[in-house]
Amino acid sequence: MKTTNQYRQGDVLIVTSEVPSLAEKQNIKEKLILAEGEATGHTHAIYDLDSASLFVNAEKSKSYLKTRKPTELMHEEHDKINLPIGEYEIIRQREYAPGSIKTVAD
Repeated sequence: MKTTNQYRQGDVLIVTSEVPSLAEKQNIKEKLILAEGEATGHTHAIYDLDSASLFVNAEKSKSYLKTRKPTELMHEEHDKINLPIGEYEIIRQREYAPGSIKTVAD
């Protein structure tokens, strides 16, 4: 039986998952941002670009992360999270309001 690990930092949920072959690797120059806060401008980010890569499957509007070594996920208002080597899907928390579903602003 395959084990699924989950990690949460605020409105971001990170779940073990294979990176699909259709997902495109993103060219990151400064920091790898998993999610940006719309309300505060803070980011859920990885600063060690040698430790991880971000992939996007635009067709399904999904993001994935692949870590090559233990990696720290940082945010200005949350404790850091240590992610082990692996592949993950990045899921943004959403909330329901009558008539719409929207992404939570961290």
